[in-house]
Amino acid sequence: MKGGFWMWLTMLWTCMAVSAQTIPAPEIEAVSVDPSTGEVTISWKFDSTVPVDGFIVLWLNPQDGNTTNYGIDTLVNSAVRSYRFQPETLHLSPEMPNPRYQTVPFTVAAFRNSPWTAGLRSQEHYNVCLALQFDSCKSELHFNWRPYKGWDANLKQYRVMEAHTTSAPTLVATVQDTSFTFSNMPVNQSFTYFVEAERNDGLLASSFQKSVYTRTPVPPAFIAANELHYNDNMSEIMFSLDIASQTHDYVLLGSNYPNTDFISIDTFVNITENAIITADVKSRNKTYYYRLAALHFCGTGYTTVSKTMTALWLAIAHNEQMNDLSWDTFVGWDSVEYQIYRTIAQQERRIATLSDGETAYHDDVAGLPTNGDICYHIVAVPANVAGYTRQSVSNTVCLQPESDIFIPDAFTPNGDGMNDIYRPSFSYAPQEFLMFIFDRNGAKVFETKTPSDGWDGRLRNGKPANEGVYGFYVRYKTAKGVTFENKGTITLIKP
Repeated sequence: MKGGFWMWLTMLWTCMAVSAQTIPAPEIEAVSVDPSTGEVTISWKFDSTVPVDGFIVLWLNPQDGNTTNYGIDTLVNSAVRSYRFQPETLHLSPEMPNPRYQTVPFTVAAFRNSPWTAGLRSQEHYNVCLALQFDSCKSELHFNWRPYKGWDANLKQYRVMEAHTTSAPTLVATVQDTSFTFSNMPVNQSFTYFVEAERNDGLLASSFQKSVYTRTPVPPAFIAANELHYNDNMSEIMFSLDIASQTHDYVLLGSNYPNTDFISIDTFVNITENAIITADVKSRNKTYYYRLAALHFCGTGYTTVSKTMTALWLAIAHNEQMNDLSWDTFVGWDSVEYQIYRTIAQQERRIATLSDGETAYHDDVAGLPTNGDICYHIVAVPANVAGYTRQSVSNTVCLQPESDIFIPDAFTPNGDGMNDIYRPSFSYAPQEFLMFIFDRNGAKVFETKTPSDGWDGRLRNGKPANEGVYGFYVRYKTAKGVTFENKGTITLIKP
């Protein structure tokens, strides 16, 4: 008999309280849940010499303080000593909590039919119920369970068991407490566990098995530092990312040193593309080093860090007709080559390729065009790699060569188109210029601040000057800011 029988049974229990004293209480041996099937087994002991007609299996409602008995089933068999049931097959009112997922108090009583006599209830026994929680940040699996109640001082320990699909369960740990932590769990795998309460005599009572997937975001398999361009003393950098990564937060790191003291420069959140293109907005005037790191999803450090990308800083010194280029060693690739580019009048040309370890170049600028700046930059690329896509482009440095001056000592302003204008000539236009022409009496006859202007041999009133010797004074400032002065005499000749 099942279901509604418990209501009738509850009423009789009160009426037969006196008679119940003649039937002793059974002694529950164990309440166990089959780890794989979830079938609940309640087993008990009872004195076989006491005449009874069967047993009543009951559960108590923990919410009302275990004061109300609810019948699960009545077993009309005096020899039975256990009861098994699948929780989902019971249709009780009120509904019993599922022992697979909750702790439930159970009790058993014997009865006689004629006259109806219900015996004393056994001591309540509570099944074990396991809960699992995976801490993905620490890769720890936390086990917690409600203690087995009913054995009291005879409870020896708990056994944490791992279940397997193709082999017998294995013992993970034995503990006295009702919690356990498994450290260094393999990530992104499934595991199944259950807990057994063990009595001093070796009797076991199991919990239902619980499965857990140790889900942890997959970090990027790689972060590649691909390109860097040093523009206006600011670095623009491109990193390519592992698109299969489940990590989407990154941090740009920078340092004055190639291998140490990297600090956070910028953070990128929720990146789902396969590249990050960013700029270091701080202006720098030296070689600098960058890395991109994937932030651990728990915010506790980095999971993947790129190789170093070097922002090359080019320095140039001018020595007579030689420009001396120098830079620091590129760090980050196994081997590099340095391509040296020179630009004159917006015409760029690669003038040299140096192997790894060479960090200086001397460019002879004698005889180069003298109509503007000479600019240089260095490109580092992986050595011996065909069709390379990685590169680091240095800052661009422009020089204006020294303004070498030639001052003629005579001119012939006769209008024949040859040597008609007196003016100094410069290899490069000076930053500042001033020229005076004066006669023998010291009177100024011509003045200009423009290097391209010259004296055509006329006085200030527009009349031709007389043939003879005149004085000049020239002052100019070079591209380096050095001021020079020249003075002397010139001869005006009228053929």
